[in-house]
Amino acid sequence: VPDRIIKATLAAEDKRFYEHDGIDTISVLRQVLTNIRDKKIKGGASTLTMQLAKRLFTESEKTVGRKLADAAMAVQIERHYSKNAILEMYLNQVYYGAQAYGIQRAAEVYFGKALHELTWGEAAALARCVRMPGRETPFLDIEAATRNRDQVLKNLLEEKWVTNDQYNRAIAEDLGSQLASPAEQKSESEKKAPYFVDYVLEQVHEKCPELDLTDGGYKIYTSLNYDMQKVAEEEVRNLVREHRGDRVRTGAFLLTDRAGRIQAMVGGVDYERNQFNMVTHGRRQPGSAFKPFIYSVALDTGAIQYGQDLRNEPPEGIYDPSTRKKWEPKNSDGTRGGMIDMHTAFIFSKNLPAIDVLVNHLPPAKFVRLAKPEFGFTSELGANYSIALGTSEVTPLELAGGYSVFMNQGERHPSYGIVNIEAPDGHTVRSFVPDSVPSGMQKITMEMMDRLLRDVVQQGTATRASNVPNARGKTGTTNDNRDAWFCGYTDELLGIGWISGETPSGPRKGTWLYPEMSRNVFGGTVTIQMWRGIVRRCQRMIKEEEGPNPEYSFRSNRSQDDSVSSDTGAADPDVAPDAVTPDVTEPVVEPDPSEPPPTDVSPTPRGRGREPGIQAGNEFVEVSICPDSGLLAASTCPESVPTRFRKGRAPSRYCRLNHN
Repeated sequence: VPDRIIKATLAAEDKRFYEHDGIDTISVLRQVLTNIRDKKIKGGASTLTMQLAKRLFTESEKTVGRKLADAAMAVQIERHYSKNAILEMYLNQVYYGAQAYGIQRAAEVYFGKALHELTWGEAAALARCVRMPGRETPFLDIEAATRNRDQVLKNLLEEKWVTNDQYNRAIAEDLGSQLASPAEQKSESEKKAPYFVDYVLEQVHEKCPELDLTDGGYKIYTSLNYDMQKVAEEEVRNLVREHRGDRVRTGAFLLTDRAGRIQAMVGGVDYERNQFNMVTHGRRQPGSAFKPFIYSVALDTGAIQYGQDLRNEPPEGIYDPSTRKKWEPKNSDGTRGGMIDMHTAFIFSKNLPAIDVLVNHLPPAKFVRLAKPEFGFTSELGANYSIALGTSEVTPLELAGGYSVFMNQGERHPSYGIVNIEAPDGHTVRSFVPDSVPSGMQKITMEMMDRLLRDVVQQGTATRASNVPNARGKTGTTNDNRDAWFCGYTDELLGIGWISGETPSGPRKGTWLYPEMSRNVFGGTVTIQMWRGIVRRCQRMIKEEEGPNPEYSFRSNRSQDDSVSSDTGAADPDVAPDAVTPDVTEPVVEPDPSEPPPTDVSPTPRGRGREPGIQAGNEFVEVSICPDSGLLAASTCPESVPTRFRKGRAPSRYCRLNHN
């Protein structure tokens, strides 16, 4: 191992490595004082030998007991091995991200070089990858990786391990331009489902850092359905290719089942060009795809009632703190005035009524406090009025968890990809299947949201998905058309689709910009095509392989005609962008259809015992259904659910399950 690799590693992780006996007393005392000052236990003070002990011998839990075990084992290692032998073991064992175990593999993956070819700057950058191999690596976050490199170089200079001239040359290096192109990366084998593979290995390292996969023999059982994965990859590629003229350059898609098992993951359109996984790491504004969370919390807390009128006017007395000008948000079609019922506002994605919910009915801070645990958001949600327009950035993975609450009638199923890991001797090292999380929301709220999301597809901004059986979902498009979403689910599958422009941010590799697409690109006109293609094809696979699932036969009875033309969506309107919203740089717009919505019929909550009857609409009929049989609810049925059908598709027989 070259001298600069050793010095960079020690400068990053353990400057007194050659002086201590496995425990750095000075660092321990400094960490204790820091914990006392901050009144909380923080990590740190681990020597390089302690890190090696953790990888090889002890457990991964972050506890005081584990730290003591690391320290005790480190002392034993120091007694039996020379310092150079310990350092060699460490450099060959540690994980550097991007599937690179060991420093030699890391040099090949990140820079396409042998160890002796690395510059001081490159060596310093690799040395800090071990701290956050799933986040702050050059491929995932070039800015953070550059800051980390600079800190290591500063440490090297302070220790006088580099000269001033070496330091100045190294810190002037453009780390992004030094990264290996895909052709230069000395790949061991072509990966299938590459974004998913990266995600799985990151999860293994984060949750089981003690495992050394380089020894071989481990089996990682995942949830991936490779046939569905191929469908997702194909549909994403085809959509981007077909809409290149609209400046669509990339896309991402996450497909899960009802239990949260990841069936397919496409983190980008071209892995060789860009290894950044948009599904797991890409925080983007979801636009109107965030509105279901606003309305569901408002309905559940009683802040608003289903079908009540909301203000279709800009709010009064709210100013943009950055410009000190009055905030003047708009509906995407420029219309405004009077009141509008919340059903119509929701399915046609009106901005002003959604803002009214937070301005006059549900304070933003209360919404954030309730929404984060209910829907499992881990990203920061801004407690401001513009969050009604989806201005807080979240990942597709988070959106999938949030929409699973609607799909599962109140239970959140976190998305996961690893089922279990089996050791070379056959025993199960770790199981990863997470428990479902009850959201605490009322069942009637979930039924109302399920109906609203269904009506978005049947009548609103997402009619292009109406030929997908039992589809529900929500469109979302951000200002300047930088992000276009469709998030939705059926009885079997949940899909989160996203598209955008994509371009490198200058000569630096590893950083990307997502510029605006054509004004003709919306979540409900373009992204929805990808969602529709993937979900329809994958649902057919399920039915061909397993047949109908009796557990969900009630919902299957409500299936719409699968032969409906895919071009039934409303004509794309001209869209006027919103004014700048408070503490937001990308306000949100959403396309509205050109025809007025049909008259809505207010729902009857379950268990109210409404006598069955058919109410005619424009193209739909509404009937009360027994959830046990899927037939017309009789007066003896304990529960009934108001459900809309296309004319001619409603059941005609009454339920007799509860007949005495």
